[in-house]
Amino acid sequence: MLDADRDLQHGWRKIKQELSRAKVQLPAEPDPTGTIVPEQRPLPQVGIWLMPDNSSQGELEDFALRMVPSKDPVWPLSRCYLESIPEDKQKFAPEKTDKAQLYAWLATRKEPGRMGAAVGAGDLETCGTLCQDFLKWLDRLFG
Repeated sequence: MLDADRDLQHGWRKIKQELSRAKVQLPAEPDPTGTIVPEQRPLPQVGIWLMPDNSSQGELEDFALRMVPSKDPVWPLSRCYLESIPEDKQKFAPEKTDKAQLYAWLATRKEPGRMGAAVGAGDLETCGTLCQDFLKWLDRLFG
Protein backbone atom coordinates (compact mmCIF):
# COMPACT_ATOMS: atom_id res chain seq x y z
CA MET A 1 0.00 0.00 0.00
CA LEU A 2 1.15 3.45 -0.74
CA ASP A 3 -0.30 6.91 -1.09
CA ALA A 4 -1.23 8.08 -4.57
CA ASP A 5 -0.49 11.62 -3.36
CA ARG A 6 -1.12 14.32 -5.95
CA ASP A 7 -0.52 12.25 -9.08
CA LEU A 8 -1.82 8.68 -9.23
CA GLN A 9 -0.21 8.00 -12.61
CA HIS A 10 3.20 9.21 -11.42
CA GLY A 11 2.99 6.88 -8.43
CA TRP A 12 1.93 3.97 -10.63
CA ARG A 13 4.81 4.57 -13.06
CA LYS A 14 7.24 4.68 -10.13
CA ILE A 15 5.97 1.35 -8.78
CA LYS A 16 6.13 -0.21 -12.26
CA GLN A 17 9.71 0.97 -12.67
CA GLU A 18 10.80 -0.42 -9.30
CA LEU A 19 9.06 -3.77 -9.75
CA SER A 20 10.29 -4.16 -13.32
CA ARG A 21 13.81 -4.38 -11.87
CA ALA A 22 12.63 -7.52 -10.07
CA LYS A 23 11.05 -8.75 -13.33
CA VAL A 24 7.50 -8.18 -12.07
CA GLN A 25 5.33 -6.87 -14.89
CA LEU A 26 2.39 -4.68 -13.91
CA PRO A 27 -0.59 -3.73 -16.07
CA ALA A 28 -0.63 -0.32 -17.73
CA GLU A 29 -3.12 1.03 -15.18
CA PRO A 30 -3.86 0.13 -11.56
CA ASP A 31 -6.89 -2.09 -11.06
CA PRO A 32 -9.65 0.02 -9.43
CA THR A 33 -10.37 -2.94 -7.13
CA GLY A 34 -6.71 -3.28 -6.10
CA THR A 35 -3.96 -4.72 -8.25
CA ILE A 36 -2.79 -8.29 -7.73
CA VAL A 37 -0.03 -9.80 -9.84
CA PRO A 38 -0.06 -13.60 -9.57
CA GLU A 39 2.98 -15.47 -8.35
CA GLN A 40 5.65 -15.77 -11.04
CA ARG A 41 8.15 -18.26 -9.63
CA PRO A 42 10.51 -17.59 -8.04
CA LEU A 43 8.73 -14.30 -7.30
CA PRO A 44 5.80 -14.15 -4.87
CA GLN A 45 2.36 -12.76 -5.60
CA VAL A 46 2.35 -8.95 -5.43
CA GLY A 47 -0.54 -6.80 -4.24
CA ILE A 48 -0.77 -3.05 -4.69
CA TRP A 49 -3.36 -0.70 -3.23
CA LEU A 50 -2.93 3.00 -4.03
CA MET A 51 -4.52 5.06 -1.27
CA PRO A 52 -7.18 6.08 -1.08
CA ASP A 53 -9.08 4.06 -3.75
CA ASN A 54 -6.75 3.10 -6.63
CA SER A 55 -8.19 5.79 -8.87
CA SER A 56 -8.00 9.10 -6.97
CA GLN A 57 -5.17 11.24 -5.76
CA GLY A 58 -4.73 11.22 -2.03
CA GLU A 59 -3.34 9.30 0.89
CA LEU A 60 -4.24 7.07 3.82
CA GLU A 61 -5.99 9.94 5.57
CA ASP A 62 -8.29 10.42 2.56
CA PHE A 63 -9.30 6.76 2.98
CA ALA A 64 -10.03 7.39 6.67
CA LEU A 65 -11.95 10.59 5.90
CA ARG A 66 -14.48 8.48 4.03
CA MET A 67 -14.97 6.42 7.18
CA VAL A 68 -15.99 9.29 9.46
CA PRO A 69 -19.69 8.85 10.25
CA SER A 70 -21.71 11.46 8.38
CA LYS A 71 -23.72 12.40 11.49
CA ASP A 72 -20.82 12.55 13.93
CA PRO A 73 -21.44 15.67 16.07
CA VAL A 74 -17.74 16.39 16.62
CA TRP A 75 -16.81 16.29 12.93
CA PRO A 76 -18.11 19.81 12.08
CA LEU A 77 -16.55 21.13 15.29
CA SER A 78 -13.13 19.96 14.11
CA ARG A 79 -13.60 22.13 10.99
CA CYS A 80 -14.64 25.08 13.16
CA TYR A 81 -11.53 24.60 15.27
CA LEU A 82 -9.27 24.75 12.21
CA GLU A 83 -11.11 27.75 10.81
CA SER A 84 -10.61 29.56 14.13
CA ILE A 85 -6.83 29.42 13.72
CA PRO A 86 -5.55 32.55 11.96
CA GLU A 87 -4.16 31.73 8.52
CA ASP A 88 -0.71 33.02 9.41
CA LYS A 89 -0.63 30.58 12.36
CA GLN A 90 -1.62 27.50 10.33
CA LYS A 91 1.53 25.57 9.61
CA PHE A 92 -0.08 23.07 7.24
CA ALA A 93 -0.51 23.69 3.52
CA PRO A 94 -4.04 24.54 2.35
CA GLU A 95 -4.27 21.22 0.48
CA LYS A 96 -3.71 19.44 3.81
CA THR A 97 -6.77 21.02 5.49
CA ASP A 98 -8.83 17.81 5.28
CA LYS A 99 -5.96 15.83 6.80
CA ALA A 100 -5.66 18.39 9.60
CA GLN A 101 -9.41 18.15 10.21
CA LEU A 102 -9.18 14.36 10.45
CA TYR A 103 -6.44 14.59 13.06
CA ALA A 104 -8.32 17.29 14.98
CA TRP A 105 -11.30 14.92 15.05
CA LEU A 106 -9.11 11.94 16.00
CA ALA A 107 -7.76 14.01 18.90
CA THR A 108 -11.20 13.77 20.49
CA ARG A 109 -11.32 9.96 20.46
CA LYS A 110 -10.73 7.64 23.40
CA GLU A 111 -7.19 7.00 22.12
CA PRO A 112 -6.39 10.38 20.54
CA GLY A 113 -4.77 10.46 17.13
CA ARG A 114 -4.83 6.73 16.40
CA MET A 115 -6.76 5.73 13.28
CA GLY A 116 -6.52 2.02 14.03
CA ALA A 117 -7.89 2.53 17.54
CA ALA A 118 -10.74 4.62 16.09
CA VAL A 119 -11.64 1.69 13.82
CA GLY A 120 -11.48 -0.76 16.73
CA ALA A 121 -13.64 1.50 18.89
CA GLY A 122 -16.25 1.83 16.15
CA ASP A 123 -15.59 5.55 15.71
CA LEU A 124 -14.77 5.04 12.04
CA GLU A 125 -17.31 3.18 9.90
CA THR A 126 -16.09 0.13 8.06
CA CYS A 127 -19.30 -0.82 6.29
CA GLY A 128 -18.91 1.63 3.39
CA THR A 129 -18.12 0.60 -0.17
CA LEU A 130 -14.48 1.72 -0.02
CA CYS A 131 -13.75 -0.33 3.10
CA GLN A 132 -15.54 -3.33 1.67
CA ASP A 133 -13.55 -3.06 -1.57
CA PHE A 134 -10.33 -2.88 0.45
CA LEU A 135 -11.30 -5.95 2.50
CA LYS A 136 -12.16 -7.87 -0.68
CA TRP A 137 -8.74 -6.98 -2.09
CA LEU A 138 -7.04 -8.19 1.11
CA ASP A 139 -9.05 -11.41 0.93
CA ARG A 140 -8.05 -11.96 -2.71
CA LEU A 141 -4.43 -11.19 -1.88
CA PHE A 142 -4.09 -13.29 1.28
CA GLY A 143 -7.15 -15.57 1.20
